[in-house]
Amino acid sequence: MKTVRFLFFSGICLTAIGGCYRDTQQELYGVSTTPTQCPAADTINEKYSGTIAPIIAANCGTCHSGSAESGGHVPLDNYNAMVTQANTNNNLMGDINHLSGHNAMPQNSMMLDACTILKIQHWIDIGKPNN
Repeated sequence: MKTVRFLFFSGICLTAIGGCYRDTQQELYGVSTTPTQCPAADTINEKYSGTIAPIIAANCGTCHSGSAESGGHVPLDNYNAMVTQANTNNNLMGDINHLSGHNAMPQNSMMLDACTILKIQHWIDIGKPNN
């Protein structure tokens, strides 16, 4: 009976020790694990100048401005440039969503949070208004 208990306890200990894994979702996949409260897509009223432009400036502006010399050969610092990328083979959303065959953006950084991506996608879905 002591042997059975010992084997049972040993099995539980080995399972517990083997189950410990410390890599986070962000370390493994480059995605944010911060919970966000996103509004429903049909309640979002995205304005380019008030919402989209600041998101792009904060997350993409270092490399993707017209004057940036750090390697981002695709400017995203104005409305026309954003529309061009949104209309070109789904480049903008493919890159932001880290889709296969696209350049994962922001480069060498974690993926934008789901709520931010939702705002950009909704702006595209409602016709990319310049407001």
